[in-house]
Amino acid sequence: MDAAERARLLRIVAWAGLPGLVFGLIVGADLAGRVPPAWAVPAFLGGLLFPPAAIVVFALLLTAGAGRVAGTIHAPSGHGGGPRRPYSLAEAVVMQGHPEQGAALYQVLVEEHPTEPEPYLRLARLHRDHLAGPEEAARWLRLARERCDLAAGQERLVARELVELYRDRLHDPARAAPELARLAERFGGTPEGAWAREELAEVKRMIAEREGRGGGAG
Repeated sequence: MDAAERARLLRIVAWAGLPGLVFGLIVGADLAGRVPPAWAVPAFLGGLLFPPAAIVVFALLLTAGAGRVAGTIHAPSGHGGGPRRPYSLAEAVVMQGHPEQGAALYQVLVEEHPTEPEPYLRLARLHRDHLAGPEEAARWLRLARERCDLAAGQERLVARELVELYRDRLHDPARAAPELARLAERFGGTPEGAWAREELAEVKRMIAEREGRGGGAG
């Protein structure tokens, strides 16, 4: 394990260890209440230390002896075959029911590779489906667009996901309209552009109906 890999592991421990300790505190307190008094302290310490220790051991198993985690994912459609990044650790933590720790691991990757779009997109979906919700998800999608050199396929993907968040999850068609207009102009003459124009017309109709109801109420 080289210095860069050790530094990466330390950042993982720093991001994931604190949520692990919080979870361990809950587990330890629960265990201490279930055992005889003589075993309460050992049970508490064991429950406290096991979750963060398990994350560290898992990270070591995935990174020791290799420059990268072996399990990686393919880039989204339109990505130009650039370097792949290790996402298996964060994926596994999320699948085990710990989305907060998975988000912390993805944020480590954002810090290490600030122009790589994939961790931003994964963070956005994690917040959308499990954590802070659609507003935070939209923030990570916007950061991906601001900081990363998106390929055409990724640019379309980010725009579509922003539209879905604004229109369907946040119920704010006025915020979806600029995204659709940008998509229609950027990809005019393509199926994606045609879809954006149709959706933009529908969104404008929704905005007009909402404004009409507001005017009638006044």
